[in-house]
Amino acid sequence: MKTYFLKFHVLIGFCLLLIPRLSRGEKIPPCGYAHFMMGVIYDRRGDLDNAFKEYAKALEYDFQNPNLHIKLALVYMKKNQLQEAVEELKKASQYAPDDVRIHFVLALIYSSMKKYDLASQEYEKIVEVDPHDIMALASLADIYVLQEKTKEAITAYEKLIKENVKLPLIYFNLAILYSKENEIEKAIETMSKVIELDPRFVQAYISLGIFYEMEKNFQKAVDSFQKGLEVKPENVKLRKLLAEAYYKWGKVDKAEEVYRKLLEEFPDQKGLYLDLAYFYLRNKQIKKTLEVLSKAEKEGYNLSEVYFLLGYAHYKNKDNRQALKYFQKAKELKPDDSEVYFFLGALYEDEEKWDLAEENLKKAIQLNPDHADALNYLGYMYAVKGIKLGEAEKMIKKALEVDPENGAYWDSLGWVHYKQGLFIKALEEVKKALEYEKDDPVIKEHLGEIYYKLGNKSQALKLWMNLLHEGFEGENKDLKQKIKKLKEEIGN
Repeated sequence: MKTYFLKFHVLIGFCLLLIPRLSRGEKIPPCGYAHFMMGVIYDRRGDLDNAFKEYAKALEYDFQNPNLHIKLALVYMKKNQLQEAVEELKKASQYAPDDVRIHFVLALIYSSMKKYDLASQEYEKIVEVDPHDIMALASLADIYVLQEKTKEAITAYEKLIKENVKLPLIYFNLAILYSKENEIEKAIETMSKVIELDPRFVQAYISLGIFYEMEKNFQKAVDSFQKGLEVKPENVKLRKLLAEAYYKWGKVDKAEEVYRKLLEEFPDQKGLYLDLAYFYLRNKQIKKTLEVLSKAEKEGYNLSEVYFLLGYAHYKNKDNRQALKYFQKAKELKPDDSEVYFFLGALYEDEEKWDLAEENLKKAIQLNPDHADALNYLGYMYAVKGIKLGEAEKMIKKALEVDPENGAYWDSLGWVHYKQGLFIKALEEVKKALEYEKDDPVIKEHLGEIYYKLGNKSQALKLWMNLLHEGFEGENKDLKQKIKKLKEEIGN
């Protein structure tokens, strides 16, 4: 509330600067001018009610005087009666259509009311009258940004630059807008100009580095982040971005070094333990992950997430007993976390504790009805067991609504239809799965099963033999037996 009134009084002050004092030379009839002057006196004393009455009486003598309507509008604004102020300003505009002051004040009021469409219309009127009005162009660009009219905002900022405005923030905003339109080369060029204008603009180095990452130019991203750190070496965000850029560039050791130095220099920032843990998890460095998380546990930092990550790391390390212990601890601290229930369900499914797996997966879906992984996992579990196939189909289709390009989900749907005897449908869906997951051996094994059911035994045998040569033993470790049986059937 305080912020609103502060902004509002700043708005009034700006409007008062825009609107000049009415002079005697503007030829209000003498009686009207007397009322006007009394209004000014009351206005200065803060007696807004009497000021309003006097300005209104002055209008009776000269209704078409735009400045009197503006004076009334300013009183309304001081009384926080914005709609009434707007109506008076509209009247003023009728009698002075090219007076840009009126459009400016209207635009400011509309902006404060979050009526951005109307605000932009007023700024557009100003630009029509004076295409070189820098304040109007800048304000119009900002309004377009608020309206998410990216192309229009770009045009407004480009006009500002043509007016030789050399404000770094103008170039910065334009570069961000270019990036939103996927014009990354323009974004890079414009953001580089920001740094040229203000070499200490740290956010510009950050954004430039991110743009280079979007172009997969990780070497230049690293260079940009490093230059930003020369300006502000204590910037933790920049150093984390530097670590990530090294990682994406394939310089894993460099990335680890940055993270470890961060922990040494900023031991009070406990969140860095989790950042480093996630980094190690991505690199499948489970031992190092567990070491970092153990330190975080001792520090007592964000224990619900620490326990969850400890559970996840042990789960990936095939240590289900330890994983279960930490997932349960995480659940105690955060009983509404759908991810915990999802991984508990997956863990119990691994151990063939079907009832517990189903219970936890259902809980994950209850907490997050759009949890695509849980929907798919439970649906596929039903398909494998050949139960509740109608329910499984609905769940997997819902998962595909969330993530339509997920190969595993398409494979699950195909496997449901396979179990229902709908082999042509299953074939289409499993082939679709392979479009997204070309090297997934389980999907290829499923495709072989479908070919077999459709009578294309030679194609099934070819697929399975290739999988065996690649070292895959089968989803149920029975690929050799299936190949042997199939060879006997076709007489090989």
